[in-house]
Amino acid sequence: FRSLSVSFCLSLCLSLCSMLSVEEIKRVSRSFDLATIVVLDLSDHNLRVLSKVLNQCSSVTHLNLASNRLDSISPLVGSCLPNLLVLDLRHNAISRLVDGMDRLPALKRLYLQGNEIASVSDLVMLPSKVPRLERLSLQNADGSDANPACSGHRYRERLLKMFPGLTHLDGVPVHSMHGTADLIVSLEADLSSTKKPSSAATGDASASANIADWLDGVSLSPPPQDDTGPVALDELQDAVAAAKQLVQKSESVLLSSSNNATTTS
Repeated sequence: FRSLSVSFCLSLCLSLCSMLSVEEIKRVSRSFDLATIVVLDLSDHNLRVLSKVLNQCSSVTHLNLASNRLDSISPLVGSCLPNLLVLDLRHNAISRLVDGMDRLPALKRLYLQGNEIASVSDLVMLPSKVPRLERLSLQNADGSDANPACSGHRYRERLLKMFPGLTHLDGVPVHSMHGTADLIVSLEADLSSTKKPSSAATGDASASANIADWLDGVSLSPPPQDDTGPVALDELQDAVAAAKQLVQKSESVLLSSSNNATTTS
């Protein structure tokens, strides 16, 4: 019993020490009135639980809770934080974000890299909690700091279906994901349509060569960065490489078709 009581007291002390107080928030924000705070950085504060005191920060738009020990944000009340636009929860111990989570009606950006979310299914209730979400990150754009869910089957496709309003996923613009996918699908369709000899084979080969020249000239230098961090180019590079391979295959098929057409004529 003595060891149990010591363990309990130690756990209680750690919890109390890691809880926020009004004085601590004032010190960090350098503000005497919690209701006037707009940007609040509480990263790396060894927080295990959140305090309801945060709900007094009714004007806050950016809340940084990164690099703590949080497994829940349940004390946050959306009706008390009507202006919260950006919530940074990177590098915590969150496995099921929506458990006890209140609706955050204005939230547009949510950063969850470096947590313990195991499956996309664990986020199935999240869209109703953050109806205006535009940017969601479960890993960095280069694949680092990934949650276990990021290695799941059709991870991106499932998330984009859950959040049709997203403009950025994992730091990458959604439209660029669709663009590269559409390019590959288009090239695959072109390749399948050239399997039969055709009198237009020579023209098709020329078009294929033009595509190859265009792909060789594609510039993948990083675009200007914004506050979402660097946009990774790995997926774009892989897509262009795959497209180049398809072009090479199509050139081979077209050349064979052209030779066959010449022989039969």
